[in-house]
Amino acid sequence: MSKLRTLVLILSTIGIILSLYLTYTHITLDETSFCLTGGGCDIIKSSAYSRIYGIPVPVLGLIGYMVIWILTFLKFDKSNIKLIYFISVVGLSFSIYLTYIEVFILKALCSFCIISAVVMLAIFISI
Repeated sequence: MSKLRTLVLILSTIGIILSLYLTYTHITLDETSFCLTGGGCDIIKSSAYSRIYGIPVPVLGLIGYMVIWILTFLKFDKSNIKLIYFISVVGLSFSIYLTYIEVFILKALCSFCIISAVVMLAIFISI
């Protein structure tokens, strides 16, 4: 297995774990443990921006990371790499938009969201 393939699998696994945790806290309304930015995670997940057409934002991240993981695991060829690149562009663009919302509209930060954005950036850069 190539180093790049291994790296993308590790990064997408981290993204899946983050997204699963955020989805769990979003659905159960539990407080977000270990939020390094105080209560920012809970402010963000309870805001109007935490859902798109009724779908929790972490679920969208989970889907994106899972698709990247599956494509990387099944067949890491030129066509799948192009698709992974496209997904990472979309994911990174969405993360930038959400970070803008966090900073300038909600005036709160979610450390888990920031880590997820960094993971997507790392996938984008590595591909």
